[in-house]
Amino acid sequence: MNPRRRDKLVYFRISEAEFAEMLKARDARGARSVSDLAREAVNAFIIQPSPPNEEMKDCVDALQTIVRELRESLLQLGSIVVACDTKTTTQDTTKSTCAAVQSPPSVGR
Repeated sequence: MNPRRRDKLVYFRISEAEFAEMLKARDARGARSVSDLAREAVNAFIIQPSPPNEEMKDCVDALQTIVRELRESLLQLGSIVVACDTKTTTQDTTKSTCAAVQSPPSVGR
């Protein structure tokens, strides 16, 4: 049997709007027909490997940790700036209060 011979039919209904989008996609992709476009899309979907879910989850978890630590650091820096602004009554007080701005909290992983 010829492997290129297509003797099976897949049938499904779509709306007018979906069909119009398929025609646009057909033209953009240079497919000969909507059937060719649909066949290519289904084959690409079947062939493409599934996303590495565990790897993705680990990356998202790491990013969430970094964002959480950055948020905490920004809140600490904000507190230092507010303290610096409110305690500027004398030059000595300003120097001691604002010295903390020289060494902001570190963000670790």
